[in-house]
Amino acid sequence: MPLLGLPLELLLWIGKSIDKKDLRSLRLTSRESNVVFTKSLFDCIDFQDTPPIHWAIEHRNLGIIQHSLGWEKADINQPFSGLTPLMLATKLRYADAVDLLLSHHSVKVIQRNTLGESAFSIAVLHGSVKIVERLLNVQNIDLNNQSLDGNAPISIALTCRQTYIFQLLLSDERTNFNICDHYGQTPLHLATEIGDYGAIHMLVRNPRVDANCLNHRQETPLLLAVKGHGRFLPINKRILIIEALLLSPCINLNY
Repeated sequence: MPLLGLPLELLLWIGKSIDKKDLRSLRLTSRESNVVFTKSLFDCIDFQDTPPIHWAIEHRNLGIIQHSLGWEKADINQPFSGLTPLMLATKLRYADAVDLLLSHHSVKVIQRNTLGESAFSIAVLHGSVKIVERLLNVQNIDLNNQSLDGNAPISIALTCRQTYIFQLLLSDERTNFNICDHYGQTPLHLATEIGDYGAIHMLVRNPRVDANCLNHRQETPLLLAVKGHGRFLPINKRILIIEALLLSPCINLNY
């Protein structure tokens, strides 16, 4: 068994970082405490100015992540280069690390980075279906967190064409389907602008979606489609979008 149950990768770092005399000194001072010894070993390792847990996530090493989480004073929500360990694991689509981090009682799933993004927003942006599904099972997850740019997860799923994730959000009662960005655009406005009539079909069939919501230009999604604002769309596709919007039982043709 590796020394003190430490991962072999960590022991290789120890061998490169300290000499035998230093190692003997550490063992003598920490003889009665494996935890202190382990912490002392970590202090001797050169992680190139990267926090050990971030380094372990970048190198996909669950063993070091687990040992980092075992320290009572470990700050598992500490940002490095703008990302907490959970955000970094999510960005790298490292699902096993996300599971391990979520098992820790101190992890903050709703923490935001300097751009206003949460781990959930990052998971949606990168299309990490497994991680999105895992985060959806967290009780206090915020599905409507908006970045500083005003982008909510449901809007991110739309613009990135993450259809399955978009469906997951539509099926979750915690999602605000009428959330507005800085321009007053709801997901239905956005789906109309980008010409995603599949998403429009799903939205207008949901009774919680307001088909007559107004953006800052006082336009409903239907008016937006008729006027042809947004991305250039051929006339046949615009007609399909208008037909999809008219499927809403609540549509008001007089706006």
